Amino acid sequence: MGKTKYQVRTLGIAGFLHDIGKVRVPSEILQKPSALTEGEYEEIKKHSTHGYQILTETPGIPETALKVARLHHERIDGGGYPDALPESKIPFEARLAAIVDVYDALTAVRCYKDGMTPTQALKRIMADAGTKFDQNLFKRFIKCIGVYPPGSIVRLSNGKIGVVENVSRENSAKPLVRVVYDAERQEYIDPPRLVHVSREPGLSVLSSESLTDWGFLEKRLHEFEEAERGLPA
Repeated sequence: MGKTKYQVRTLGIAGFLHDIGKVRVPSEILQKPSALTEGEYEEIKKHSTHGYQILTETPGIPETALKVARLHHERIDGGGYPDALPESKIPFEARLAAIVDVYDALTAVRCYKDGMTPTQALKRIMADAGTKFDQNLFKRFIKCIGVYPPGSIVRLSNGKIGVVENVSRENSAKPLVRVVYDAERQEYIDPPRLVHVSREPGLSVLSSESLTDWGFLEKRLHEFEEAERGLPA
C-alpha cells in the first residue's frame, strides 16, 4: 500500500499494544464463560479508553499505537465505540486494525467459545464489509493472508489433513500445506511432507477444518520440527 518501513513497524507496534487496556478490566469479566450482562459489556468497552490512557502515559509510544488502542472498535457506519465516529473521522490505522482484530477474535479459541475456521471468519466479516468495515481494506486483507491463511488446518481432496505453511502466489485457494494425517487410513504421515497444492494436478482444498477438532496436529508437527533440528520435543 506504499507505506514506508517505519510506518509498517509502527503498525506492528500498534497491533501488539491495541488491547493493552484490558489489563484494567476485571479478569472475572474477561474470562467469564457465559454471556455478559449489559453492565459487564460496558466494562469491556472501556478497554479502548484505558489503553489510550496507558499508552499516552508511556514514553516512546508512536502516535499510531495511540490511535489504534482508542479507535479499533469504531465502525464506518458510526455504530462503534468509544466515540461513535463517522467513517470520515476514523483514521486508516484504526480501520485496518478493526478488520484484523475481529478476524483474530472470531478464529481464537476461548474459554467461552470454539474458534471459527479462517474461511468462516472471513465470510462473517465479508457480510459487514462496506457497512461496518472498510471494504477496500478487507479486499487487501484477503489478498494478503489468502483464502486459507498460514496456520489453518485444511482437508485436501485426497483425504490428507495438514497445516497451511504459506499462501501460494500462484493461487491463493491452493496453498502450501504440510500434510500430517491421512484421514482415510486414520494414521499419521511420517514424516510430514510439504505439498504445493497449486502444482498437483487434480488436488484441491476441500475444507478448512476446526482447530478444536484437529489442534493435536499442530503438536505433532511441532514434535517433528524439533526432532528434525535435534531438539527435545
